Amino acid sequence: MAHLSPPLATLVAARHGIVTARQLLADGWSRNAIRYQVESGGLIGVHDGVYRIATSPDTFEARCVAACAADPSVVVTGPAAARLWDFRHVFRPEVPIVLVEHDRSPIAKGVVLRRTNVLDRSDWVERNDGVRVASPVRAWFDCARDIDDERFERLTEHVLDRFASVPTVWAMARRMSARGRPGMARVKRVLSQREPWQKPAGSGLELKVLKALEARGVTGLVRQ
Repeated sequence: MAHLSPPLATLVAARHGIVTARQLLADGWSRNAIRYQVESGGLIGVHDGVYRIATSPDTFEARCVAACAADPSVVVTGPAAARLWDFRHVFRPEVPIVLVEHDRSPIAKGVVLRRTNVLDRSDWVERNDGVRVASPVRAWFDCARDIDDERFERLTEHVLDRFASVPTVWAMARRMSARGRPGMARVKRVLSQREPWQKPAGSGLELKVLKALEARGVTGLVRQ
């Protein structure tokens, strides 16, 4: 394996072993050297012009970095973003779920591609490893299409407890409101079932107990 300069080696280590052809060329590599390393197994192609150093493990985070390196418009969202934020009550995908605007076709493989006509700068943050990940509130909204009402209700309480306020999630719901938008109906159902003044349930178990008591007609319950 040809050597990386110390600055690039540090960057690649921070980005889970992912490097781009542009970075290698700027580091003094030739295209022939890149091709040789790919053919000899030192570099593993992930996307067009994006590679993983062969000695670096193929982790979920590395796949997210690679997707974002392949196109600057890509944002990791939904359950994939939930995994990066360490949300509860959401399955942990192995393949990045990425959001792009409708007129983009950046990646052909290795991701689940979702399109949107609403993607503001406030909807995502860039991590130190180069991953552009949906904000907690946008990730919450984008999870609605992937899980059932019960799990989404638990997720909503978790997000309200750890990441966001009630006005913030309602503002996201209003901004994303559009007929036919995946998950919108579930968001409305879940939010309409809770009073704005209610404290978030501290756990899925607490929410389950509260729902069971409410179903039996017990009123005046206060969330701790």
